[in-house]
Parts: sequence; C-alpha cells; structure tokens
Amino acid sequence: MRCYKLLLCALAMLQGILDTLPAKAQKQDATDGEARPLVLITSPKAKGITYRLDGKDISADLLRGFGIALEKYGRERPVLILVDSRLPIVTVGEVAGTAGKAGFTHKETFVVDHPSGMVAEIKFGRWVQAPQ
Repeated sequence: MRCYKLLLCALAMLQGILDTLPAKAQKQDATDGEARPLVLITSPKAKGITYRLDGKDISADLLRGFGIALEKYGRERPVLILVDSRLPIVTVGEVAGTAGKAGFTHKETFVVDHPSGMVAEIKFGRWVQAPQ
C-alpha cells in the first residue's frame, strides 16, 4: 500500500513538473515524433540506488540505459531527472553528469523532498574555487 501511495505522489509531482516546462521543451521534435521528455526517477534501496527511466529499471548500468534511450530518441530529447531527497547530494551531480556523458543536451534536475512531496529545481553553474 505504501508503494502505491508513493507512486501516486510521484505521478502528481511529475504532472506538476511537466506543466511548468518551457514551451520550447514541450514542442521540441524527437525522432519518434513525441515531444514529451524522458523522466528518470531515482530512489534509495537497501543497498544502492534504483534508477527508472520512463518506468524501465536501468539500475544495472545507468550510462547504458541512457545510451539506449539516446539511440532511440536522439540527443535533443529533454530529460527530467528526479532525485529523492534521502539520497546523498552528490547523486544529483552524478546522475546529471551521466546523462550529459551519454549525450543528452537538455537536462533539468529536480530534488523531491520525500516527506513533504515538494519539488525543487537544481541548476548547475560554472565551477568556482571554494574558500579554504
């Protein structure tokens, strides 16, 4: 029952995110004729992280999963990355970096606060030297 509630919450959050996407991303052409973005949902499991790309479990090899999607949809397809707040913050950069390494050029990264269901977008800027 808990998984069902979590799934409903995730779907509601996803709908909210899709409603706020820029019009450019929604109208973007893809090789299969659909304009909807790919959605990667990350969640913790007993040992490690579960990665689901459009509902398909790609946890065994994240880069290969992105590679297969790239071959199918093309590099211009937007990718929405939803990272569970219970995961380490480094996960945000790793997953976005892996999507970029696979070749996707349009990535939007969000953190989903598990207890409240709130979603926040994460933007990456240029790297700067941290003070010591």
